[in-house]
Amino acid sequence: MIKYRHWIPLLFAFASLIGMGWTCGGQGQIVNHYLELQAGETQELGPFALEEKARYVLELDMKGRPEHGFLADVELALQREGDEEPLFELEDGYWAESGRWYEDGESGTWYEKNGNTKLYFAAPAAGNYRFSFKQNNNLNGAGMSGAGLQMRFTLSQKPYSAGAFLFGFFVFMVLALIVYLSRSRLFKNALGQLGKGSLIAWGDKVWEVQDVLFFGDVGQTPYANKPGAYSISYQIKSGDGEERYLSIETFEYEYEDSEGDDHDSTFDAILISEPLSESEEEQLAVAKSGSRKAFATLRGTHFKESRDYSGASDLYTEKEGMVFKSRVVEKLFLDSGGASWRGRSNARKHAGIPDNDGDLVLSYTKYEDSDFEWELSQAVGWKQLEIKRMVARKAINFNAENAA
Repeated sequence: MIKYRHWIPLLFAFASLIGMGWTCGGQGQIVNHYLELQAGETQELGPFALEEKARYVLELDMKGRPEHGFLADVELALQREGDEEPLFELEDGYWAESGRWYEDGESGTWYEKNGNTKLYFAAPAAGNYRFSFKQNNNLNGAGMSGAGLQMRFTLSQKPYSAGAFLFGFFVFMVLALIVYLSRSRLFKNALGQLGKGSLIAWGDKVWEVQDVLFFGDVGQTPYANKPGAYSISYQIKSGDGEERYLSIETFEYEYEDSEGDDHDSTFDAILISEPLSESEEEQLAVAKSGSRKAFATLRGTHFKESRDYSGASDLYTEKEGMVFKSRVVEKLFLDSGGASWRGRSNARKHAGIPDNDGDLVLSYTKYEDSDFEWELSQAVGWKQLEIKRMVARKAINFNAENAA
């Protein structure tokens, strides 16, 4: 369902976040051991059970602050019990340097050391493994506290890279935001493509599409009926026989931004017709025959005819493969607010565009046979609707020569 679709990438983002935390912590430390390596001597640790193709990280960290000129080579090897050759061998140099610096009459001391080794590896086969350590070529070792080279050895399991999870987290969060902000557009796009037999849930009822009415400018084919270009109406019927019209209309308007520049924009409104009582129809008939034909009052709302959204159009319907075309003249009456038109929301209110749930729109439609009808519609937010069953429309040829 479109209104909940953004939860899908959000769930993946949450899973990536969990994976990232799991990776950063690995599977916990397998080994955390203190070593004191004497020059020329070999120490062993293990055995440790390693999993096949699991990813591990080992780290050696030299403790203390050796003096200037310190230099030592540390050899490390990993071998599985029963194998003749080690899985790998490596050698790393540890050193320390210090001195004084002089610049622009100022001076100070500096100190640098290389005292860390970090290696990622994977065990090619499950088994018990042993680590061996050996220190060689210790120069100026007397500068260390104690006779040996003091080190901390840690081994952890890290099956995946945290970077991949972090990247996935941001990607899915961006996708969730895009889907969340696009839900209205996606829903209206689907709503504008319904065919006969489609089911829509609204209120406490399920409505079936009985007929589809297409509108187009005079002499032109119907609107594309996609975001920013809607003019379509569905005749819908509930299970208890109640009939209404559900329409999607695109309203064009101008607004002024904060810097005073003018812009053009569109708003796609979803409208559902409201049944009129006999007294309301009589009230509208009186208003139409009076001197103030451009105004009407109904259900506490004062409507004014909007010439920007009124005029003639071609109405198309399709039955049994044939397209029927007729000319209609519609006058649209809106509840124009009077707010300033700076900003999109104010501009829509100023023009009376129904962009809030419950906003009313009144229309007067006159047909070619001189018959006419009043229709009162209320704006409905897309979240109030649910497409229960979507039946795609068949391709319809609206060319004038094929229209009856």
